[in-house]
Amino acid sequence: MGTTRLGLPLAGWGVIYYVVAGSLLLLGWSLGKPFEAQARAGALLVSLAGAAASVALLIRMPAACRLCLAVHAVNFGLAAVLLRITGPGALPSTLLAALRYVVTGKAGDPAQARWTVLAFSSVALVGLVLYQWVFIQANLRSSGRSSSGHAEDLDNPQQVLSAFRSTPQQAIPVGSEDPAVGPSQAPVRLVLFSDFQCPACKSFSKRMPGLTKQFDGRLQVVFKHFPLDLNCNPVMKRELHPQGCAAAYAAEAARKQGRFWEFHDALFAADLRGGEETLRSVGRQIGLDLQQFDADRKAEATISKVRADIDLGMRLGVNSTPSTFWNGRNVRGLNSQVAQVLFAGESSP
Repeated sequence: MGTTRLGLPLAGWGVIYYVVAGSLLLLGWSLGKPFEAQARAGALLVSLAGAAASVALLIRMPAACRLCLAVHAVNFGLAAVLLRITGPGALPSTLLAALRYVVTGKAGDPAQARWTVLAFSSVALVGLVLYQWVFIQANLRSSGRSSSGHAEDLDNPQQVLSAFRSTPQQAIPVGSEDPAVGPSQAPVRLVLFSDFQCPACKSFSKRMPGLTKQFDGRLQVVFKHFPLDLNCNPVMKRELHPQGCAAAYAAEAARKQGRFWEFHDALFAADLRGGEETLRSVGRQIGLDLQQFDADRKAEATISKVRADIDLGMRLGVNSTPSTFWNGRNVRGLNSQVAQVLFAGESSP
């Protein structure tokens, strides 16, 4: 689970940051005075923002990698150097002059002011184009990973099977209280560790009916809870899905009324940011006895069931969702193509 901000990984923001700061300095050097001082002030403003971001990241993630610490050090050094060569008073005076020009349209040298606006606009355009490019690349990579795991492997089924068979096979207990779709005697048992507030789990839930239909009678899907929520999951170091535990308890309460899969589908379609109101609304929507529903959500047996699933996931090495185990072996990025390869391989001698 990489760290992203506004749809971009932090490394992407780093690229944009350095390109924009470098573009300002390059323009200042190439155009000369008087734009040089304004370009340095602009680069100083950008570098101060970068230094502030470094401080925030170091506070939030103090155990950073060595490369990350080196990048933060460069950010602080760049801000210090630009502050020294620009002068502490240059930035406020440049910003005030820019604000005056924007508000009144007046400047000491109107022609120079227009060229300055054009220069800064060009740098902003470079930053915007770069943002779009990084955003598209990040989403393409994410899509490739989430839809097929290792897309290049699909061209070589034997490689997929080899990687699968090299993964340790683990015993995963399944009981009568575990929600399941498909016959218990099916040749393939797919155990899914999921979180109702996880976007990737929501996407997988939409693909699951296709998988069960594709392998009708030959595949059983078993659901296990693994909410990425500090409230009930001790593996979490920071909060990701603050409604995950409550949603898991609610799903267990729905299961006790024989409506788990209806609740599962409706809950993934809902907005869990509504919290308690959303959970009761979904229960009402599928016709649950709300009084029993409310009592079962708080029952010790319900909390113990969710905790048992989490403990099992931790023993199996689960640290993200959805995590899928095909006959006891962990498979990343499972989809219908990968499943077909695995099923054919499992069926062959």
